[in-house]
Amino acid sequence: MTADRSIALPGPEATRALGRAIGERCRGGERIALVGDLGSGKTTFTRGLAEGLGVAWEAVSSPTFTILHEHAGGRGGLRLVHADLYRVGEAEELEALGWEELLGVPGVVLAVEWADRFPDCMPEPHLEVRLGHGGSPDARQVEVVTRAGGDRLLRGIDRNCPMCGGPVGTEASTHPFCSSRCRMADLGNWFSGGYSVSREIEEDDLVDPDLA
Repeated sequence: MTADRSIALPGPEATRALGRAIGERCRGGERIALVGDLGSGKTTFTRGLAEGLGVAWEAVSSPTFTILHEHAGGRGGLRLVHADLYRVGEAEELEALGWEELLGVPGVVLAVEWADRFPDCMPEPHLEVRLGHGGSPDARQVEVVTRAGGDRLLRGIDRNCPMCGGPVGTEASTHPFCSSRCRMADLGNWFSGGYSVSREIEEDDLVDPDLA
């Protein structure tokens, strides 16, 4: 299956930024399939997704042993249901948890790790996010496939945060940074002397070109 978008992410914060940008575009009822090996960043992505939904991302962890975690309190009443199918043996186990009732529920965003183990359990996910390891230990290469109108969840995500390298939407309140965290880190670099000007400041640099 051909990916609609291939994204190189330099580290965990960039992976989280991608999840955050997608979460900001969710309206409820979205189904997101997460595919990748152990340690590929599926839970990190989901923490960012939660942040974009307005859910307390700190509470998001791998739900491997309980299969399902529900996180409420998002913007407009959105809820995140985070599932992990790694230890599920048969599809009947999901049915016993009321799985069918979660698919497409208004106000619920469903993120499923190891979704490829039971592809028939989540027909037509809006996004299939495949996370793979990149060229360095922290880097990730992500392939995103859109279905069922999921292309709107990627619309406008066409810039990279100058701090972490993660995707950021052009309409983000923290633009050009992906988050307040990266914006404050950039400000801290200025205050600490982490940045320097490559030449001496001249008088013309202090004049607003629109007023000259």
